[in-house]
Amino acid sequence: MQGGAQESIPPKELIEFCKRLNSDINLQARVKSVENPQQIIDIASSLGMHFSVMELRVWSRELVADYFPWATLGNKWRHNFFDQKSIGDNL
Repeated sequence: MQGGAQESIPPKELIEFCKRLNSDINLQARVKSVENPQQIIDIASSLGMHFSVMELRVWSRELVADYFPWATLGNKWRHNFFDQKSIGDNL
């Protein structure tokens, strides 16, 4: 049961990254222009925030702000975005 509870709360650093995104237009533009999930991980890492591609993928359906690349393109596009080869780079 404990594992399920942990899965219902996003990783702390993903939450912090989203807070930073909400207040930084330049950061929003960088995230909106990425071509694969690893690039989001790299941007977050450059800010000292660390989470995996898989964590980002799990929570991506909740990340609906228009600066997320998948936000306006639908679930199928979001799934394809995360199914790219880069997902194995940071599980």
